[in-house]
Amino acid sequence: MFSRLSLLSLKITITLLLHLASDIINIIALLKTLFLYLRLEINLRIRRIIIRLRLRIIRIIRRRLRIRRIIRKEIENMPFVPNNKLKKKDIIKKKKIVKKIFRTGKKIENNLLKVAYLETSTSYFKVKIAFFVSKKTIIKSYQRNRIKRLMRMSYQLNKKIIPFKRKKIYYIIFMYFKKKLQNFSEIKKCFENIIQKMFFK
Repeated sequence: MFSRLSLLSLKITITLLLHLASDIINIIALLKTLFLYLRLEINLRIRRIIIRLRLRIIRIIRRRLRIRRIIRKEIENMPFVPNNKLKKKDIIKKKKIVKKIFRTGKKIENNLLKVAYLETSTSYFKVKIAFFVSKKTIIKSYQRNRIKRLMRMSYQLNKKIIPFKRKKIYYIIFMYFKKKLQNFSEIKKCFENIIQKMFFK
């Protein structure tokens, strides 16, 4: 009897072990499939991220190329100005003067520009200027800087029109208020119009 029971117990244990082994093999196979699935998903996500980054880089490059083309066209149409940089003496730097111009100064408007200016009587003639482009109208900094450059160029070209015989100091602030970028020729025309309004009333 004892030998038969022992044989039965051995058989039962062997069958149980075989079932356990088969279960373990199935679990390992499932884990392998899960691992492969996760690996594929991670690879797909990484590929998607790389594709998105590539598309962004391509968009940035295209934008820059467009801006360069626009600038080249404008430079080709621009007349030659030898002294593009303004002198430090001709620029308004003090905040007190700026506040005074906005409070008590006269104001003129145009299609593109708003101008605030002050006249003070002295024994000599002088013009001090400042150029403003607000962040609310044009958000991007490189576009604001470009507009300021064009404004400086157009002012220096139209500087010849100003009559230097008057014994006065003029503090002038030019403000660009259009949301869209304009060509150099349009800005130049606006400057001509404003200078005529200011000095040839």
